[in-house]
Amino acid sequence: MNARTLAVFRLYQLFNGILFSGPIWAVFLLSRGLSLTQFGIVEAVLHVGMLIAQVPTGALADALGRRRLLVAAGFFTAAAELGYVYAPGFGLICLAGGVHGVAFALRTGADEAYLFDSLAHDDAQAQFPRMLGGLWAVFQFAGAISFMAGGLIATYSQPLAFWLTASCALTASAIATRLPDDRRGQAAHGVRVAARGLSALRRSPRLGTLTLAWSVYWAAVTSWWFFAAPLFQDRGASNALLGVVLGGALLVGSGFSWIGGRIGERVSLTASVGTASVAAAAGLVAGVALPGLAVPVLLLMLIAGAPELVYVTLSTYLQHNTRSEYRATSMSIAEGCFSIQMLWLFPLTGYLIQHEGYRLGFGLCAVMIVVGAGLFIGSQRLPGLEPAEEAAVAA
Repeated sequence: MNARTLAVFRLYQLFNGILFSGPIWAVFLLSRGLSLTQFGIVEAVLHVGMLIAQVPTGALADALGRRRLLVAAGFFTAAAELGYVYAPGFGLICLAGGVHGVAFALRTGADEAYLFDSLAHDDAQAQFPRMLGGLWAVFQFAGAISFMAGGLIATYSQPLAFWLTASCALTASAIATRLPDDRRGQAAHGVRVAARGLSALRRSPRLGTLTLAWSVYWAAVTSWWFFAAPLFQDRGASNALLGVVLGGALLVGSGFSWIGGRIGERVSLTASVGTASVAAAAGLVAGVALPGLAVPVLLLMLIAGAPELVYVTLSTYLQHNTRSEYRATSMSIAEGCFSIQMLWLFPLTGYLIQHEGYRLGFGLCAVMIVVGAGLFIGSQRLPGLEPAEEAAVAA
């Protein structure tokens, strides 16, 4: 990957990570009259959209080229952001969530596959963890700053935060057009690519377990993160403070991502994933049990960075256990399984919080984090793809 391509990719990640609506998304939907359970349904519909689109978009990315899907993602994101503001009624807000899910599916897997294969041309895949850690840090840094700014913008106008997010998504699409074209074939080829990606799960118990672990782990992390804003609001946080708090958590995650891209070469997956996951689960349970606002905020901000510490390690491990011909498809399958987990976990977390309190809802997420980490660690003992087939594909 030459310097210009890397610079364009970083700029794309920067605008792609800007989410002015992020800190107030949950509270804005609640202010429109939705209950916590309905909010959980909107998030579930978002993941239905992701689930329906994941494998087809991953296969299209492998067949048509990843750049095209990165360009398309911004238009779907912009439509969803404005849909949250102007959609009349609960049903159409759910539709906006579904469109948002398609936007995530278009981008998920295609960006990392583009980066990984671009490095392969330079025989520099050993640099992938560091480069992914740096690029993910850029993405989260953009999210952190925009969260802080979004909270302040929302004190003036909540819809404006959604408009600005939509504008940045379209800007990201425009930037993606400047990436080198990686066109590979025709759309019909995508069916064969999808079939090979699904077949790999059967032939590689390690890849299948990694796919399941990915879905469980990140569904648990995502679920508690989205309910953090209502928790802090219930304890007295304003829109501006929500922006500072959640933006600060993303800033911590950005630093942890940068560190994670460097410790992967020195610390075993068992040690890094096990330690970070146990710390995150324990902090999550303790943070929600503490009274007041200040101490829970500080503790939850810290544990928000723990999963990011191992994101690069896990992503690199997954990339090395699949193949270039269906790399984006494999990531899309993993994200599709993530959407399946979110279909039950997110509404259940909302239901438990609404009827039993935050302790039980966040406790469920903590248990699922530990389960996902156990699957990641255990997958190392399972057989992967056959070395002979790998050599043939490389040749």
